[in-house]
Amino acid sequence: MPSLGLTSLLLLCAAFLGGVVVSAQGMVNGKLNQVLGSPIQAAFISFTGGWLILTTLLVVTGQGLPTFSKLSTAPWWAMLGGVAGSFIVASTAFGVPRVGVTVWFAVLLAGQLIAALIFDHIGAFDQEVRHITAEKVIGVIALFGGAWLILKP
Repeated sequence: MPSLGLTSLLLLCAAFLGGVVVSAQGMVNGKLNQVLGSPIQAAFISFTGGWLILTTLLVVTGQGLPTFSKLSTAPWWAMLGGVAGSFIVASTAFGVPRVGVTVWFAVLLAGQLIAALIFDHIGAFDQEVRHITAEKVIGVIALFGGAWLILKP
């Protein structure tokens, strides 16, 4: 494994913390779904909270809203992040109370890993191409093995 610089190490720590937060978010939104009786309403509340935080950060940092001239130069698919996020948040709010956070995220992670290998390999969404290697496949298989153990009754 190549040596990690401090910046890379901090980024990986942020990714790990993001994973912790996403797992907690699944349980929080799941509870909100149970209280409201709707995963769509739970997702709406979740996104409203996020919108308020981001709006505050835009104002506090002086960045303001993005301009139409900049947005118009982005590819059409760059605007779909919120669509994907809506699906993930709403489906997680629905699924976590039914199957549990560990099972939900094991299966979600499996989907992410397969997609990530393919997306990296083809350089999807204008990203740098990072070819599939035997080591990556073995790593994903090992993670799938862990997911299988989690899913096993």
